[in-house]
Amino acid sequence: MSKWTLAPVLWLAITACDGGDSGNNNNGEEAAATQGNAKYRDASTNSGGDAVAPESPPAQDGMQVSLELEGSGLLSGLDADCADPDTGSVNGLYEGEGEIDENGAYTSSLAMVDLTTPSGCTLDDLSLDVVTGVTFHAELTNTQENCTTYCDAYARAYAEDECSLDLDQASCRSELEADASASCETECTTSQNVIVAEVELGATALTDLSADSLEGSALGTIDLDLTFDHLEDGDGNDVDVN
Repeated sequence: MSKWTLAPVLWLAITACDGGDSGNNNNGEEAAATQGNAKYRDASTNSGGDAVAPESPPAQDGMQVSLELEGSGLLSGLDADCADPDTGSVNGLYEGEGEIDENGAYTSSLAMVDLTTPSGCTLDDLSLDVVTGVTFHAELTNTQENCTTYCDAYARAYAEDECSLDLDQASCRSELEADASASCETECTTSQNVIVAEVELGATALTDLSADSLEGSALGTIDLDLTFDHLEDGDGNDVDVN
């Protein structure tokens, strides 16, 4: 899991809009933001055994991001046939875009697009007491530059693992890197596939987000580093590149 920290000022409250607005928050205004460093999964050493830094994606706009939130609170305004009135459980979905600069630093902003109970009942009102989990998902479009840089890094990491016990590291890694990079690019440049980083924050990581910190109408800013380490197809399934 990538390293993350909560920013010094992180405040949370969610008030769902009426059912006709599909739970949108603040009419599409920014409701959450993330920032940190973006990198690829890469080799940690070169063939001589010296430590190397992982490569970052090239500078770009238009990184697609989403944040799924799970929490609990006091639910009201549910339809009579809703199965979840007594659970207190709620799911929130935020979506937005991000950008990466030439140094690998990224920022993103997100707006709430959906707020429901686990079975999909729309919420008219909610007092959210505790956040129990957050999943952050980022996607890079499969441009030739993105695919080349991602697949080169992937191939270096793959060859490092596979050749760890080989007596001739340089030859082993060179051969495997070439094959792995070519195979990866074939899959990466398929039109439906995207390069993905995903981070899950569990309940213990979110203890600061409680009833005591409820103010305003936004999640605030989360400091969150990203590692782009796999491909997914248009249905969100992992793509095997080997």
